[in-house]
Amino acid sequence: MLKHGATCVRRSAARWLVSRPHAAATVVAGQHVPGHSAGAWRHDGGQRTLDALADLDNRFPGTPAAAWARLALAENALGEGTELAFVDKDGSRIRLESAVDQYTALLAGRPDGMLAERITLGLAKARESLGQLDEARSGYEAVAKDHPFSAVAAMATEHARTLSDPQTREWYGWFTSWKPPVASPPASGGSSL
Repeated sequence: MLKHGATCVRRSAARWLVSRPHAAATVVAGQHVPGHSAGAWRHDGGQRTLDALADLDNRFPGTPAAAWARLALAENALGEGTELAFVDKDGSRIRLESAVDQYTALLAGRPDGMLAERITLGLAKARESLGQLDEARSGYEAVAKDHPFSAVAAMATEHARTLSDPQTREWYGWFTSWKPPVASPPASGGSSL
């Protein structure tokens, strides 16, 4: 009886989540706390969360819940890639390119509303982090044009303008070619604290 009851609860929860697409990704990815790093998202059950999001996409393909789950996975790749940019450029590039691929695949599904806005914004951020400033600027401009009344429209407009500034472009040129220093082991024979 208990096993059957748990199965019914899981099925009911799945139906509820599928009927509320934005809630689905939020509930499944509940470990993410706004304002914390992408790494903080993964510390408490993170791999299970990522697996659950992928499972949601696989079990309910073509649904809004699956699209929101895929968006959360793309945002995770973007967060990881951005964090790695300061310590592992190759790892960063791999995660950011993965984010670009994921966002691009989501856009191919012709989303609308808030989902389209978040996908376009995420793609612009990923391209910016890769140093693809013209593509990033176009993405920010698209967010502002296609979603003029959104909470991020003004920020997207300003960011697009900033990416046109020669000093900003110079800094990104420097940063994309910068390699983080490799930590060297402590010298042997020294005193320990």
